[in-house]
Amino acid sequence: MPVHLRSDQLYGIPLLGQADKRSPVDSKDTAPAPAPVPVARDPYGGSGAYLTLSRQAPGQSWKAQYVQDLVGGETRALTVPAHADHQGPSSSQVQQAVNQLQAAVRIARERLGDRDRASFDRIHRTLEGDRRARFALDALLVAGRLTEAPRSLEGRTLLESLDVVLASPARPPLEMASIVGDTIQMIADPASIMQGLRNTCTAASLEVKLASEDPAEYVRLVGALASGQDAPLRGGESLRPLPGSELRDDSGRCDASRLFQDAVIQLQISAPGIRYVNPVTAPPVGYPEIFLDDKGQILPPGRAGGGMTGSGQAMALTFLSGQLRDYVSRSSGKHELLE
Repeated sequence: MPVHLRSDQLYGIPLLGQADKRSPVDSKDTAPAPAPVPVARDPYGGSGAYLTLSRQAPGQSWKAQYVQDLVGGETRALTVPAHADHQGPSSSQVQQAVNQLQAAVRIARERLGDRDRASFDRIHRTLEGDRRARFALDALLVAGRLTEAPRSLEGRTLLESLDVVLASPARPPLEMASIVGDTIQMIADPASIMQGLRNTCTAASLEVKLASEDPAEYVRLVGALASGQDAPLRGGESLRPLPGSELRDDSGRCDASRLFQDAVIQLQISAPGIRYVNPVTAPPVGYPEIFLDDKGQILPPGRAGGGMTGSGQAMALTFLSGQLRDYVSRSSGKHELLE
């Protein structure tokens, strides 16, 4: 049984919508209870502890000190959630909560089988230079998500998928340890996934869905793209790396998101011969990416450029999930769905 770590147990602050306001930080016992009460996970599928801590802005506050104790002072300058923006506990209570989290990680690790424990330790060591990724990995361990269903298309758990991908070569200039660190953080906090300065909002939304609901498969696909390999999908098609996607662009996306989103945009193109091109540097005017026809001519944005259509997104989701998907809009003509 996995250890479930409650955000309000860490801070003495209830989550939004929670009536239970008990806080073990008032107790002198720093170890977690032997059988913590399971609670519903946060909307994004990670642990409440990671979501809250990873969103703290640097500053001289108890929240920033909490993050500093856990991840060595590396914080992400994101908005502080409303439920955490209150008067915090004393420094001794914060340290007690830090001890509790670390104890929960130790307990969860010991409950792994020998093979899984070796995989976890191997990944942890490889991520030594990425404190945020290591903390996210700890959060996923405590939440029980590293070994739970669903498994990837190859039948591997999230932990097994991470271990396999980490041992795979990446096409230069990509580094697989960095790719794995990206995926771990985005699985723990899918709200951090972004489209950046590209018209890939629909592809990014599919990335959020996959990282949230099918994380082992998400890791498998990103790992294959990073290696330059085609990856068979649950829906029978294959996800293929977009040529040039191994090069960083000016979109602001991390490597894993760029690889995935570019490949998904190409995946949903149904017309033969049309190619998606994501330039490293976006032009000063017009769309930041282009579509080429079978003769290499640039298509006008209204015809194929500017992102993904509703039908294209439904097609891509069908391939990714293996389940038939459809879309509805006022222009789709599917009145029975609209009703």
